[in-house]
Amino acid sequence: MVNAHAGILYESAYDYFVRNADWADKKINLEDSKMIIAAAFKSLVKIDKNRPVRNRCTLNEITGIINRPDISTAAVCGVLNIFRLPDNTLLRPFIEPDNIETQYLSGDTVLDITHEALIRNWKKLTSWNAEEFADTKDYNDFNSQMQRWLSNDRKIGFLLPAGNLGYFESWYNRVRPNPFWLAKQDTAKLPLRQKPSRCRVGSTFG
Repeated sequence: MVNAHAGILYESAYDYFVRNADWADKKINLEDSKMIIAAAFKSLVKIDKNRPVRNRCTLNEITGIINRPDISTAAVCGVLNIFRLPDNTLLRPFIEPDNIETQYLSGDTVLDITHEALIRNWKKLTSWNAEEFADTKDYNDFNSQMQRWLSNDRKIGFLLPAGNLGYFESWYNRVRPNPFWLAKQDTAKLPLRQKPSRCRVGSTFG
C-alpha cells in the first residue's frame, strides 16, 4: 500500500506543483520534477551499517545537491509539497490546511521522512538508495586511490591506469559530486551548515 501511494504522489507531483505553487518559478518540466524527488529522497536516506535509515537535511542542502542554477529552493519545495499534505504526510513538516505559510518553507527548514516503512516498501526509493550506495562506494574507492597517490608524493607509478581513470571520469560526470553531496558522507559531529564548506572531491572525513 505504501508503495502504491508513494508512486501516485511521485507521478502527480508536477501537476500539483504547477497548479498550487504560485509563489515558485515554473522553469522546470515533468522530468525535472521527478529528478528533484529522486534527489530529495536520496538525500533523506543514508546507509548506516548496511541498512538504509532516515537522514534529516535542509531544503537548502537538497537544492545544493541538485546543483542546477535553474532549479531554485522554492521550486524544490513546491515539487515536494504533495508529500507533505495532510492526507499524505510522508515528509515533515506537514502542510497545515488553515495556514498558507506552511506551504512555502525557508531554505533552513529541516525535512524528514515520516515513516521508516516508506524506506522499506517504496520500490523506487529502494532503487534510488541502491544507486546512492553504489555511488558512495565508488567515491570512497576513488578517494582512497587519490589519497594513496598524494601520500606517495604524486609519483607516476601511483596514478590510475587508463581503465580505472575512464571509469571514475564517467562516475564524476554522472554524479557531479559537490560540497553538499560530499557533506552527506561526512560523519563529523558538526552542525550541518558547517560541513559543505570543508568538503571537496578528495576530502577525507572524520
